Amino acid sequence: MSHHMSNSYALLLGAGGVYAYAKKSSFPSLIAGLGLALAFGSSSYLIMQQKHFQGHTLAGISSVVLLGAGLHRYTKAPKSMIPISLIVLGLFSSYYQLNKAWEWKDSV
Repeated sequence: MSHHMSNSYALLLGAGGVYAYAKKSSFPSLIAGLGLALAFGSSSYLIMQQKHFQGHTLAGISSVVLLGAGLHRYTKAPKSMIPISLIVLGLFSSYYQLNKAWEWKDSV
């Protein structure tokens, strides 16, 4: 069941990247959104294949990247809701995924 969070993030970030590109022609947002969607989708696949440590580690690293992207955007536009949303999602997912990876570290 823990792969559902990764699937949700993959869908959300992929759609967000496509939306940003469609609305503002932001090619970097498209690449970042689709890249992170691919990483979260891959982590979900690994978790479903019973490779929990690897899957949660990949999702944790992707979450830290998401958090970093949100912080970077926040410095440029502190009043915008998008960077704040990225920061909150990145913090929540980093905490969850890295804790799950820690739980599964001995199963490798």
